[in-house]
Amino acid sequence: MNNYIKNVRFSKGLSQETLSQKSALPLWHIQLIENNVIYPSDNDLQKLSIVLNVDKDSLIYSKSLDSKQLLIIYFSIFTMFFIPYGNIIGPSYYLSTHFNLSSFVRNEGNKFINFQLGWSIFLTVFIVFLTIDHLHLDVSYIPPYSLWFSLIVLILFNIFYTINKVIRLYIKK
Repeated sequence: MNNYIKNVRFSKGLSQETLSQKSALPLWHIQLIENNVIYPSDNDLQKLSIVLNVDKDSLIYSKSLDSKQLLIIYFSIFTMFFIPYGNIIGPSYYLSTHFNLSSFVRNEGNKFINFQLGWSIFLTVFIVFLTIDHLHLDVSYIPPYSLWFSLIVLILFNIFYTINKVIRLYIKK
């Protein structure tokens, strides 16, 4: 997003100082926005869009940056193979440490984490059933091969769900 602001500023022939004066934003604030140090508030975006004569939404949404960030969130679920519940920890950590994410990326990331949370609950229930069956406590009347099959299907479903999200992300481009 911030490269877009910089590019529009260059195309209009404005310096940072001129943009600062016309938008009534401090110069250091514009520099921080353009260097991806801070994410501009709605008020800042409104002022910049008026001065740059562009739509406020076009300043917010950058398809290439958003798709890269979503790709990182989607593929961070593969940490589940190294860390228990990594499919929740990975995307959550990324969302909580990157403050300059657009609202679109945050919304999609939260939806993805909610799906991963539900998937992890189902997976945990299946693992508990497998453990009980493995201990031969005769609590479960489900044949063990069907539980192992269900476990594999759950893992494959999650992987294919993630791949589907990535494919849809690239089709939208």
